[in-house]
Amino acid sequence: MTHNAAEESLRNLAIAPKLYPGSQSAYGKRWREVLPSCIETLYRQGKSILDFLADAIHAARTEQPIPSDI
Repeated sequence: MTHNAAEESLRNLAIAPKLYPGSQSAYGKRWREVLPSCIETLYRQGKSILDFLADAIHAARTEQPIPSDI
């Protein structure tokens, strides 16, 4: 392990695609890029991850702008 918090938080993100390939579609790859970054940012800011995801999903389904409180 390293003493760099940023590297430690990204380590699992770099390993996960090798262990769990998941979706190979462009959408699936983009989802794997964006979601962990959002979760980590919200966690570090002390904001509710579930509330943000619920708001983002609702906005997408109702064709509203996705919340940008990250």
